[in-house]
Amino acid sequence: MGSSHTLVDASALEKFIPKDPEEIRDGKLKIYKYPEKGHQYICSVDTAKDGIDDFAVQIIDITDFKFEQVASAQIQID
Repeated sequence: MGSSHTLVDASALEKFIPKDPEEIRDGKLKIYKYPEKGHQYICSVDTAKDGIDDFAVQIIDITDFKFEQVASAQIQID
């Protein structure tokens, strides 16, 4: 659910309902919803610490401020 150092409280995270991805590419990129023409997206990245953990990548659809996660990836890069 989250460690003691998360921005979002664990009780709020518990309210989210997991969704299976539509597609998984190369075992790393999970696509929950394909891009739609006219939509706006942002990408956020949590970089790895000294190569000891994975990069976390989130793609968020920000159209109409609904903030829906549409893709994510965990990538191991030194």
